[in-house]
Amino acid sequence: MTSLPIMFYALFDFEHLKNTFMQNPYLYKIGMNSECFSNMIFIKWLAYAMFHSFLIYIFSIIGILSLGAVQADGKDIGFWAAGHLAYGGCVVVANIVILHKFNNFTSFGEMLVILMILAYYVFLGLESMSGWFPVVNHIFANMFSIFCVWASLMLTLGQASAGELAVRAWR
Repeated sequence: MTSLPIMFYALFDFEHLKNTFMQNPYLYKIGMNSECFSNMIFIKWLAYAMFHSFLIYIFSIIGILSLGAVQADGKDIGFWAAGHLAYGGCVVVANIVILHKFNNFTSFGEMLVILMILAYYVFLGLESMSGWFPVVNHIFANMFSIFCVWASLMLTLGQASAGELAVRAWR
């Protein structure tokens, strides 16, 4: 669900104009010195992803299940709904991080980010309403009628944006 913004970022989001890049050979230096691709940078990105995943786990799985959130019919929210909420949080965080990494804001990339976030929830809603998938049958309406689910999504969105802005301010 997050592939289109990543492909857009890789193919169309340039840091320098093409003419500037072609006329200045020193801009090639970072590639030759492996300044953007190294084991340490990979480990930093891995640690950053683990930090986000830990917060998503706390907000969606632990937070929702430990608060004892109940559906409209009195049943607890359950592991399926909490799992879908955690995966949706991962989709949101991946797209928000890509959005914060854009160098050029052309409105096409931003629209792709919004569409890919919405795509997950639209497909979850369609699967829930169709009845073809008995495990998630009518889970969408019950899940999004609970305040804790909305709070978890807002906390996930907020921590991703706050983390990106903090990293940008630190550098």
